[in-house]
Amino acid sequence: MTSRITSVAFAALMFGTACPEPTDLCPEVEALPGGPDSEEDPTALAIGDSIFATNSGTCQGIAGQLSLDLGLYVQDEAVSGRRLTRPEDEIDITRQYSSGDWDLVVLDGGGNDLIQECVCNGSGTEEACMAVVDELHDPTTGTGEMAALLDTIAADSGAQVVLLGYYLFASDSWANFDGCNDYLAELDDRYAELAASRDDVTFVDGRELVDWDVNPDAYTFDHIHPSVAGSELLAQAIADVLAPEAGGDSATW
Repeated sequence: MTSRITSVAFAALMFGTACPEPTDLCPEVEALPGGPDSEEDPTALAIGDSIFATNSGTCQGIAGQLSLDLGLYVQDEAVSGRRLTRPEDEIDITRQYSSGDWDLVVLDGGGNDLIQECVCNGSGTEEACMAVVDELHDPTTGTGEMAALLDTIAADSGAQVVLLGYYLFASDSWANFDGCNDYLAELDDRYAELAASRDDVTFVDGRELVDWDVNPDAYTFDHIHPSVAGSELLAQAIADVLAPEAGGDSATW
């Protein structure tokens, strides 16, 4: 029974869990400036893993709801299960970024590396999991896969980047994924420091937005992925940091 639950939960992280809601916002989203139904090219891009990809089928994921918040189409290239420590493979988030005249890139990444590389929800050791965290971002050297991705974006388009940090999994999450929480929290702290060192990157801390003890409705039934309400919370937080009163320039998007 345990192995079956683990397999189902692992597949949930890889492929997304949320059942589509009856409401399909895609026509409304795709008609926005930069969308496929407009005559303009997209200038905003979303890349990442299942935190972004969940609910995207009905444009109710983070990118779709952010599009509505900004009044501008955010091209969604996020795919569930993608990592950051496999730059040579198609499964790497870096492959989702395409060269272009992007004004805005919103992204996340690293959670699947911890789950798949060191099995933080099971047999992973602290040494092995911290090695993965270091590979994602080493604050001593300022290097790592996330810094490399940010460098790529800066060199190509100079886009403003919003880096979304992970929220923590509920204590009863499927397959003990909450066993990864300490490493996700450390990763968030490092990403916040990385973003603070760059003028073109803003960090949004998911832990301040989605919390099982505060808003359990923000999680899907697996207590891991964001519900439609959770995606909306995360999208709104990203939109807020781009608003003029937060030092951003929403007119750019």
